[in-house]
Amino acid sequence: WGYGELRTIKNLEQICISVNSLDKDEYKKVMGLNVEKTISNLKMLFEYNLKHKLVDKIIISRVIDGISKDERFITDAKRLFQGYEGTYRIIMINRCSNF
Repeated sequence: WGYGELRTIKNLEQICISVNSLDKDEYKKVMGLNVEKTISNLKMLFEYNLKHKLVDKIIISRVIDGISKDERFITDAKRLFQGYEGTYRIIMINRCSNF
């Protein structure tokens, strides 16, 4: 999939991306991926959305764990995505309990 293919989706209302951490070591441990690449990809998506207006705002989410990492995530996101204010929205999601 490329960003151009997103334009072919009819009635696209939201793009929601769950990012559990923006900390390099934690992201590598949890996701097995390089956080810098993820951040770069998100910035490219923000740019594409600015140009083609796929959705109003891209949603970046994190599951709340009730510790200081929640606030750090918000602070890090605002710092890392500086210049893209208004193109994304951060939401914190409560962890679901077992049924």
